[in-house]
Amino acid sequence: MIEYELFFNYSLDMFVIAGMDGYFKRANPAFCNMLGYHESTLLSRPYLDFVHPEDVDTVIGAVKNLASGHPAFLVKVRLRAVDGIYHPLEWTAYPDLEAGLLFAIARDYSRIYFKHEQLKMLIDSSPTAIFLIEENGAISYCNRLAEVIFEYKKNELIGQPTEILIPDKYQKRHLRDRERYMSSPSLRPMGTLPNLVGRRHSGDEFPIDVGLNPVQVDRSTVIICSVIDLSLKSDFLNTLLSEKHKLEKENYRLARLANHDTLTGLYNRRAFERTLHHNLVEARKYKETLSLLLADIDHFKQYNDTYGHLSGDETLKHLADILSNNIRKEDSAARIGGEEFVIVLPGIEHNQALHFGERLRKVIQEDQKAPHPITVSMGVTTYEFKSKQTAIKQIQQQVIHEADQAMYHSKNTGRNKITHFLDLTGITSR
Repeated sequence: MIEYELFFNYSLDMFVIAGMDGYFKRANPAFCNMLGYHESTLLSRPYLDFVHPEDVDTVIGAVKNLASGHPAFLVKVRLRAVDGIYHPLEWTAYPDLEAGLLFAIARDYSRIYFKHEQLKMLIDSSPTAIFLIEENGAISYCNRLAEVIFEYKKNELIGQPTEILIPDKYQKRHLRDRERYMSSPSLRPMGTLPNLVGRRHSGDEFPIDVGLNPVQVDRSTVIICSVIDLSLKSDFLNTLLSEKHKLEKENYRLARLANHDTLTGLYNRRAFERTLHHNLVEARKYKETLSLLLADIDHFKQYNDTYGHLSGDETLKHLADILSNNIRKEDSAARIGGEEFVIVLPGIEHNQALHFGERLRKVIQEDQKAPHPITVSMGVTTYEFKSKQTAIKQIQQQVIHEADQAMYHSKNTGRNKITHFLDLTGITSR
Protein backbone atom coordinates (compact mmCIF):
# COMPACT_ATOMS: atom_id res chain seq x y z
CA MET A 1 0.00 0.00 0.00
CA ILE A 2 1.17 3.50 -0.79
CA GLU A 3 0.89 4.61 2.87
CA TYR A 4 3.42 1.99 3.96
CA GLU A 5 5.72 2.89 1.10
CA LEU A 6 5.63 6.55 2.19
CA PHE A 7 6.26 5.55 5.82
CA PHE A 8 9.20 3.39 4.69
CA ASN A 9 10.74 6.22 2.66
CA TYR A 10 10.09 9.16 5.00
CA SER A 11 11.10 7.53 8.29
CA LEU A 12 14.24 8.80 10.01
CA ASP A 13 14.75 5.26 11.37
CA MET A 14 16.71 2.82 9.23
CA PHE A 15 14.56 0.10 7.63
CA VAL A 16 15.81 -2.82 5.53
CA ILE A 17 14.12 -5.74 3.83
CA ALA A 18 16.56 -8.59 3.16
CA GLY A 19 16.21 -12.05 1.66
CA MET A 20 17.21 -15.44 3.01
CA ASP A 21 19.34 -15.64 -0.15
CA GLY A 22 21.85 -13.17 1.35
CA TYR A 23 20.89 -10.01 -0.54
CA PHE A 24 19.15 -6.78 0.41
CA LYS A 25 15.75 -6.43 -1.26
CA ARG A 26 14.88 -2.88 -0.11
CA ALA A 27 16.66 -0.20 1.91
CA ASN A 28 15.01 3.06 2.91
CA PRO A 29 16.69 6.47 2.36
CA ALA A 30 17.69 6.79 6.03
CA PHE A 31 19.75 3.57 5.75
CA CYS A 32 21.22 4.50 2.34
CA ASN A 33 22.17 7.98 3.53
CA MET A 34 23.87 6.64 6.65
CA LEU A 35 26.14 4.35 4.58
CA GLY A 36 26.39 6.68 1.60
CA TYR A 37 25.36 4.03 -0.97
CA HIS A 38 22.60 4.22 -3.55
CA GLU A 39 19.94 1.57 -2.95
CA SER A 40 20.76 -0.14 -6.28
CA THR A 41 24.37 -0.66 -5.11
CA LEU A 42 23.22 -2.26 -1.85
CA LEU A 43 20.79 -4.55 -3.68
CA SER A 44 23.39 -5.76 -6.18
CA ARG A 45 25.82 -7.20 -3.62
CA PRO A 46 25.52 -9.77 -0.79
CA TYR A 47 24.95 -8.00 2.51
CA LEU A 48 27.93 -9.82 4.03
CA ASP A 49 30.10 -7.68 1.71
CA PHE A 50 29.30 -4.68 3.94
CA VAL A 51 29.74 -6.48 7.29
CA HIS A 52 32.86 -6.02 9.43
CA PRO A 53 34.92 -9.25 9.19
CA GLU A 54 34.72 -9.74 12.97
CA ASP A 55 30.90 -9.59 12.82
CA VAL A 56 30.32 -12.04 9.95
CA ASP A 57 29.78 -15.02 12.27
CA THR A 58 27.31 -12.94 14.29
CA VAL A 59 25.29 -12.22 11.15
CA ILE A 60 25.36 -15.85 10.05
CA GLY A 61 24.17 -16.97 13.49
CA ALA A 62 21.40 -14.37 13.54
CA VAL A 63 20.19 -15.37 10.08
CA LYS A 64 20.19 -19.01 11.18
CA ASN A 65 17.88 -18.11 14.07
CA LEU A 66 15.67 -16.08 11.76
CA ALA A 67 15.51 -18.96 9.29
CA SER A 68 14.12 -21.17 12.07
CA GLY A 69 11.33 -18.65 12.68
CA HIS A 70 12.74 -16.68 15.61
CA PRO A 71 13.23 -12.91 15.54
CA ALA A 72 16.62 -11.38 16.27
CA PHE A 73 16.78 -8.68 18.93
CA LEU A 74 19.42 -5.96 19.24
CA VAL A 75 22.16 -7.76 17.34
CA LYS A 76 25.26 -5.58 17.09
CA VAL A 77 26.77 -5.54 13.59
CA ARG A 78 29.15 -3.02 12.05
CA LEU A 79 28.57 -2.06 8.41
CA ARG A 80 31.06 -0.39 6.12
CA ALA A 81 30.06 2.97 4.64
CA VAL A 82 31.17 4.25 1.24
CA ASP A 83 34.05 6.11 2.91
CA GLY A 84 35.39 2.87 4.41
CA ILE A 85 34.30 3.69 7.97
CA TYR A 86 32.36 1.00 9.85
CA HIS A 87 29.18 2.19 11.55
CA PRO A 88 28.10 0.35 14.75
CA LEU A 89 24.46 -0.65 14.23
CA GLU A 90 22.06 -2.53 16.45
CA TRP A 91 19.57 -4.66 14.55
CA THR A 92 16.16 -6.08 15.37
CA ALA A 93 14.74 -8.31 12.64
CA TYR A 94 11.64 -10.40 12.09
CA PRO A 95 11.38 -13.27 9.55
CA ASP A 96 8.64 -14.06 7.06
CA LEU A 97 9.48 -17.68 6.24
CA GLU A 98 6.78 -18.04 3.61
CA ALA A 99 8.11 -15.06 1.65
CA GLY A 100 11.76 -15.82 2.50
CA LEU A 101 12.24 -12.26 3.73
CA LEU A 102 13.71 -10.54 6.80
CA PHE A 103 12.30 -7.22 8.00
CA ALA A 104 14.94 -5.32 9.97
CA ILE A 105 15.27 -2.06 11.88
CA ALA A 106 18.72 -0.63 12.58
CA ARG A 107 20.04 2.13 14.85
CA ASP A 108 23.43 3.42 15.90
CA TYR A 109 24.14 1.66 19.23
CA SER A 110 27.13 3.88 20.02
CA ARG A 111 24.78 6.70 20.91
CA ILE A 112 22.06 5.32 23.21
CA TYR A 113 21.25 2.36 25.41
CA PHE A 114 18.08 0.37 25.14
CA LYS A 115 15.62 0.61 28.03
CA HIS A 116 14.03 -2.37 29.76
CA GLU A 117 10.52 -1.23 28.89
CA GLN A 118 11.40 -0.90 25.22
CA LEU A 119 12.85 -4.40 25.22
CA LYS A 120 9.75 -5.82 26.91
CA MET A 121 7.59 -4.34 24.16
CA LEU A 122 9.74 -6.12 21.57
CA ILE A 123 9.50 -9.41 23.46
CA ASP A 124 5.71 -9.17 23.84
CA SER A 125 5.29 -8.69 20.10
CA SER A 126 7.47 -11.70 19.26
CA PRO A 127 5.71 -14.70 17.66
CA THR A 128 8.06 -17.07 19.53
CA ALA A 129 8.76 -17.96 23.18
CA ILE A 130 11.18 -15.41 24.68
CA PHE A 131 12.75 -15.07 28.14
CA LEU A 132 14.80 -12.13 29.40
CA ILE A 133 17.64 -13.44 31.60
CA GLU A 134 19.68 -11.21 33.92
CA GLU A 135 23.42 -11.60 34.55
CA ASN A 136 22.72 -13.58 37.75
CA GLY A 137 20.64 -16.11 35.78
CA ALA A 138 17.26 -14.90 37.04
CA ILE A 139 14.29 -14.59 34.71
CA SER A 140 13.25 -10.93 34.60
CA TYR A 141 10.60 -11.16 31.90
CA CYS A 142 8.88 -13.54 29.46
CA ASN A 143 6.19 -13.30 26.84
CA ARG A 144 2.83 -15.04 26.59
CA LEU A 145 4.07 -17.91 24.39
CA ALA A 146 6.77 -18.74 26.95
CA GLU A 147 4.03 -19.02 29.60
CA VAL A 148 2.02 -21.34 27.36
CA ILE A 149 4.93 -23.63 26.45
CA PHE A 150 6.20 -24.06 30.02
CA GLU A 151 2.71 -23.91 31.64
CA TYR A 152 3.65 -21.15 34.11
CA LYS A 153 2.12 -17.77 34.85
CA LYS A 154 4.45 -14.83 34.33
CA ASN A 155 4.50 -13.97 38.04
CA GLU A 156 5.55 -17.57 38.81
CA LEU A 157 8.64 -17.18 36.61
CA ILE A 158 9.92 -13.66 37.20
CA GLY A 159 12.72 -13.66 39.75
CA GLN A 160 13.26 -17.44 39.46
CA PRO A 161 16.55 -18.92 38.21
CA THR A 162 16.43 -20.34 34.69
CA GLU A 163 16.97 -23.79 36.21
CA ILE A 164 13.24 -23.82 37.07
CA LEU A 165 12.74 -24.66 33.39
CA ILE A 166 15.22 -27.56 33.47
CA PRO A 167 14.66 -31.16 34.71
CA ASP A 168 16.24 -31.81 38.13
CA LYS A 169 18.81 -34.24 36.74
CA TYR A 170 20.26 -31.54 34.46
CA GLN A 171 20.14 -28.53 36.79
CA LYS A 172 23.67 -28.72 38.22
CA ARG A 173 25.21 -29.07 34.81
CA HIS A 174 23.08 -26.24 33.48
CA LEU A 175 24.14 -23.98 36.36
CA ARG A 176 27.81 -24.58 35.52
CA ASP A 177 27.17 -24.02 31.82
CA ARG A 178 25.24 -20.82 32.51
CA GLU A 179 27.96 -19.37 34.73
CA ARG A 180 30.57 -20.18 32.10
CA TYR A 181 28.47 -18.55 29.38
CA MET A 182 27.73 -15.41 31.45
CA SER A 183 31.46 -14.87 32.02
CA SER A 184 31.77 -14.11 28.28
CA PRO A 185 28.32 -13.95 26.67
CA SER A 186 28.04 -14.14 22.88
CA LEU A 187 25.40 -14.84 20.27
CA ARG A 188 24.52 -18.56 20.22
CA PRO A 189 22.31 -19.57 17.29
CA MET A 190 19.62 -22.21 17.34
CA GLY A 191 20.91 -25.72 16.73
CA THR A 192 24.27 -25.10 18.43
CA LEU A 193 23.64 -27.55 21.28
CA PRO A 194 21.76 -30.80 20.56
CA ASN A 195 19.50 -32.81 22.86
CA LEU A 196 18.38 -29.98 25.15
CA VAL A 197 15.47 -30.80 27.46
CA GLY A 198 12.95 -28.49 29.12
CA ARG A 199 10.48 -29.11 31.94
CA ARG A 200 6.92 -27.86 32.09
CA HIS A 201 5.21 -26.80 35.32
CA SER A 202 3.48 -30.20 35.34
CA GLY A 203 6.89 -31.91 35.40
CA ASP A 204 6.63 -33.20 31.84
CA GLU A 205 9.92 -33.15 29.99
CA PHE A 206 10.12 -32.19 26.32
CA PRO A 207 12.86 -31.51 23.71
CA ILE A 208 13.78 -27.89 23.10
CA ASP A 209 16.18 -25.78 21.09
CA VAL A 210 17.55 -22.57 22.57
CA GLY A 211 19.09 -19.47 21.03
CA LEU A 212 20.92 -16.88 23.18
CA ASN A 213 21.42 -13.23 22.27
CA PRO A 214 23.25 -10.89 24.72
CA VAL A 215 22.25 -7.18 24.55
CA GLN A 216 23.10 -4.03 26.45
CA VAL A 217 20.13 -2.71 28.43
CA ASP A 218 20.40 0.22 30.85
CA ARG A 219 24.23 -0.15 30.67
CA SER A 220 24.16 -3.80 31.74
CA THR A 221 24.10 -7.09 29.85
CA VAL A 222 20.95 -9.18 29.66
CA ILE A 223 20.34 -12.32 27.63
CA ILE A 224 17.41 -12.69 25.26
CA CYS A 225 16.65 -16.42 25.31
CA SER A 226 14.54 -17.81 22.44
CA VAL A 227 13.02 -21.28 22.90
CA ILE A 228 11.53 -23.70 20.36
CA ASP A 229 9.34 -26.56 21.61
CA LEU A 230 10.65 -29.37 19.40
CA SER A 231 7.79 -31.66 20.38
CA LEU A 232 5.45 -29.25 18.58
CA LYS A 233 7.87 -29.19 15.69
CA SER A 234 7.89 -32.98 15.68
CA ASP A 235 4.07 -33.06 15.64
CA PHE A 236 4.12 -30.56 12.81
CA LEU A 237 6.70 -32.59 10.88
CA ASN A 238 4.67 -35.76 11.45
CA THR A 239 1.63 -33.98 10.07
CA LEU A 240 3.66 -32.81 7.09
CA LEU A 241 4.99 -36.34 6.59
CA SER A 242 1.47 -37.75 6.71
CA GLU A 243 0.28 -35.17 4.20
CA LYS A 244 3.33 -35.94 2.05
CA HIS A 245 2.43 -39.64 2.02
CA LYS A 246 -1.17 -38.79 1.10
CA LEU A 247 0.07 -36.54 -1.67
CA GLU A 248 2.46 -39.19 -2.97
CA LYS A 249 -0.36 -41.73 -2.94
CA GLU A 250 -2.63 -39.35 -4.81
CA ASN A 251 0.13 -38.49 -7.28
CA TYR A 252 0.70 -42.20 -7.86
CA ARG A 253 -3.02 -42.66 -8.45
CA LEU A 254 -3.12 -39.76 -10.89
CA ALA A 255 0.02 -40.97 -12.65
CA ARG A 256 -1.53 -44.42 -12.97
CA LEU A 257 -4.72 -42.91 -14.38
CA ALA A 258 -2.63 -40.96 -16.88
CA ASN A 259 -0.64 -44.04 -18.02
CA HIS A 260 -2.97 -46.99 -17.54
CA ASP A 261 -6.23 -48.13 -19.05
CA THR A 262 -8.89 -47.75 -16.36
CA LEU A 263 -10.70 -50.99 -17.25
CA THR A 264 -7.85 -53.47 -17.68
CA GLY A 265 -4.98 -51.85 -15.76
CA LEU A 266 -2.65 -52.27 -18.75
CA TYR A 267 -0.76 -49.35 -20.28
CA ASN A 268 -2.93 -47.02 -22.37
CA ARG A 269 -2.03 -45.80 -25.87
CA ARG A 270 0.00 -42.83 -24.66
CA ALA A 271 2.09 -44.97 -22.30
CA PHE A 272 2.50 -47.62 -25.01
CA GLU A 273 3.90 -45.09 -27.49
CA ARG A 274 6.32 -43.77 -24.87
CA THR A 275 7.41 -47.32 -23.95
CA LEU A 276 7.85 -48.33 -27.59
CA HIS A 277 9.95 -45.24 -28.24
CA HIS A 278 12.17 -46.01 -25.25
CA ASN A 279 12.67 -49.63 -26.31
CA LEU A 280 13.48 -48.61 -29.87
CA VAL A 281 16.09 -46.15 -28.62
CA GLU A 282 17.68 -48.91 -26.53
CA ALA A 283 17.60 -51.36 -29.43
CA ARG A 284 19.28 -48.83 -31.74
CA LYS A 285 21.92 -48.07 -29.11
CA TYR A 286 23.04 -51.73 -28.97
CA LYS A 287 22.05 -52.66 -32.55
CA GLU A 288 19.48 -55.18 -31.31
CA THR A 289 16.12 -56.53 -32.49
CA LEU A 290 12.60 -55.59 -31.41
CA SER A 291 9.26 -57.17 -32.26
CA LEU A 292 5.77 -55.70 -31.95
CA LEU A 293 2.62 -57.82 -31.66
CA LEU A 294 -0.97 -56.60 -32.16
CA ALA A 295 -3.95 -58.71 -31.04
CA ASP A 296 -7.64 -58.07 -31.72
CA ILE A 297 -10.56 -60.06 -30.31
CA ASP A 298 -12.50 -61.76 -33.06
CA HIS A 299 -16.16 -60.76 -33.57
CA PHE A 300 -16.17 -58.65 -30.40
CA LYS A 301 -19.16 -56.53 -31.48
CA GLN A 302 -21.16 -59.71 -31.95
CA TYR A 303 -19.90 -60.89 -28.52
CA ASN A 304 -21.22 -57.71 -26.86
CA ASP A 305 -24.52 -57.95 -28.69
CA THR A 306 -24.95 -61.55 -27.54
CA TYR A 307 -23.71 -61.43 -23.95
CA GLY A 308 -23.91 -57.75 -23.06
CA HIS A 309 -21.34 -55.04 -22.47
CA LEU A 310 -20.75 -56.00 -18.83
CA SER A 311 -19.67 -59.46 -19.91
CA GLY A 312 -17.60 -57.82 -22.65
CA ASP A 313 -15.80 -55.70 -20.06
CA GLU A 314 -15.11 -58.76 -17.93
CA THR A 315 -13.66 -60.50 -20.99
CA LEU A 316 -11.39 -57.54 -21.74
CA LYS A 317 -10.10 -57.60 -18.17
CA HIS A 318 -9.59 -61.34 -18.28
CA LEU A 319 -7.66 -61.11 -21.55
CA ALA A 320 -5.48 -58.39 -20.01
CA ASP A 321 -4.68 -60.78 -17.15
CA ILE A 322 -3.69 -63.50 -19.63
CA LEU A 323 -1.35 -61.14 -21.45
CA SER A 324 0.22 -59.91 -18.20
CA ASN A 325 0.80 -63.47 -16.99
CA ASN A 326 2.39 -64.68 -20.22
CA ILE A 327 4.97 -62.00 -20.98
CA ARG A 328 8.47 -61.42 -19.63
CA LYS A 329 9.27 -58.63 -17.19
CA GLU A 330 11.02 -56.71 -19.97
CA ASP A 331 7.95 -56.90 -22.24
CA SER A 332 5.13 -54.35 -22.12
CA ALA A 333 1.42 -54.95 -22.77
CA ALA A 334 -1.12 -52.23 -23.51
CA ARG A 335 -4.74 -51.79 -24.52
CA ILE A 336 -4.77 -49.25 -27.35
CA GLY A 337 -8.35 -49.54 -28.56
CA GLY A 338 -11.73 -51.08 -27.74
CA GLU A 339 -10.70 -54.72 -28.19
CA GLU A 340 -7.18 -54.14 -29.51
CA PHE A 341 -4.07 -54.99 -27.52
CA VAL A 342 -0.36 -54.63 -28.22
CA ILE A 343 2.80 -56.17 -26.78
CA VAL A 344 6.32 -54.72 -27.13
CA LEU A 345 8.90 -57.53 -27.30
CA PRO A 346 12.47 -56.20 -27.02
CA GLY A 347 15.21 -58.58 -28.18
CA ILE A 348 12.74 -60.97 -29.88
CA GLU A 349 13.52 -62.06 -33.47
CA HIS A 350 11.24 -63.10 -36.33
CA ASN A 351 10.73 -66.82 -35.50
CA GLN A 352 10.70 -66.19 -31.75
CA ALA A 353 7.94 -63.62 -32.18
CA LEU A 354 5.87 -66.08 -34.25
CA HIS A 355 6.31 -68.88 -31.68
CA PHE A 356 5.41 -66.56 -28.81
CA GLY A 357 2.29 -65.29 -30.60
CA GLU A 358 1.14 -68.79 -31.51
CA ARG A 359 1.57 -70.02 -27.94
CA LEU A 360 -0.36 -67.00 -26.63
CA ARG A 361 -3.12 -67.54 -29.21
CA LYS A 362 -3.59 -71.12 -28.01
CA VAL A 363 -3.67 -70.09 -24.34
CA ILE A 364 -6.47 -67.65 -25.13
CA GLN A 365 -8.43 -70.10 -27.30
CA GLU A 366 -8.20 -72.92 -24.74
CA ASP A 367 -8.79 -70.78 -21.65
CA GLN A 368 -11.65 -72.08 -19.49
CA LYS A 369 -11.88 -69.16 -17.07
CA ALA A 370 -13.21 -66.49 -19.41
CA PRO A 371 -16.92 -65.62 -19.12
CA HIS A 372 -17.37 -66.99 -22.66
CA PRO A 373 -14.89 -68.45 -25.18
CA ILE A 374 -13.00 -66.02 -27.40
CA THR A 375 -10.30 -66.09 -30.05
CA VAL A 376 -7.89 -63.42 -31.23
CA SER A 377 -6.28 -62.48 -34.52
CA MET A 378 -2.66 -61.36 -34.29
CA GLY A 379 -0.13 -59.50 -36.36
CA VAL A 380 3.54 -59.18 -35.56
CA THR A 381 6.55 -57.47 -37.08
CA THR A 382 10.28 -57.43 -36.30
CA TYR A 383 12.91 -54.77 -36.81
CA GLU A 384 16.66 -55.24 -36.39
CA PHE A 385 18.80 -52.12 -35.99
CA LYS A 386 21.99 -52.14 -38.00
CA SER A 387 22.88 -48.48 -37.60
CA LYS A 388 22.93 -46.12 -34.64
CA GLN A 389 21.84 -43.31 -36.97
CA THR A 390 18.40 -44.74 -37.74
CA ALA A 391 15.51 -42.28 -37.23
CA ILE A 392 13.47 -43.57 -34.28
CA LYS A 393 10.21 -41.74 -35.03
CA GLN A 394 10.13 -43.16 -38.55
CA ILE A 395 10.78 -46.72 -37.33
CA GLN A 396 8.14 -46.34 -34.59
CA GLN A 397 5.46 -45.43 -37.13
CA GLN A 398 6.68 -48.18 -39.45
CA VAL A 399 6.47 -51.09 -36.97
CA ILE A 400 3.02 -50.03 -35.77
CA HIS A 401 1.79 -49.88 -39.37
CA GLU A 402 3.36 -53.24 -40.24
CA ALA A 403 1.94 -55.05 -37.20
CA ASP A 404 -1.48 -53.57 -38.00
CA GLN A 405 -1.31 -54.78 -41.61
CA ALA A 406 -0.28 -58.25 -40.45
CA MET A 407 -3.12 -58.38 -37.93
CA TYR A 408 -5.73 -57.45 -40.56
CA HIS A 409 -4.30 -60.12 -42.85
CA SER A 410 -5.00 -62.65 -40.07
CA LYS A 411 -8.59 -61.40 -39.81
CA ASN A 412 -9.15 -61.41 -43.55
CA THR A 413 -7.81 -64.93 -43.97
CA GLY A 414 -9.84 -66.80 -41.39
CA ARG A 415 -9.18 -65.16 -37.96
CA ASN A 416 -7.81 -66.91 -34.84
CA LYS A 417 -4.30 -66.95 -36.29
CA ILE A 418 -1.03 -65.02 -36.26
CA THR A 419 0.73 -63.46 -39.24
CA HIS A 420 4.23 -61.98 -39.42
CA PHE A 421 4.52 -58.94 -41.66
CA LEU A 422 7.85 -60.06 -43.12
CA ASP A 423 6.22 -63.30 -44.27
CA LEU A 424 3.77 -61.28 -46.35
CA THR A 425 6.68 -59.68 -48.20
CA GLY A 426 8.75 -62.82 -48.50
CA ILE A 427 11.52 -61.35 -46.32
CA THR A 428 12.75 -63.47 -43.40
CA SER A 429 14.93 -60.81 -41.80
CA ARG A 430 16.23 -57.28 -42.32
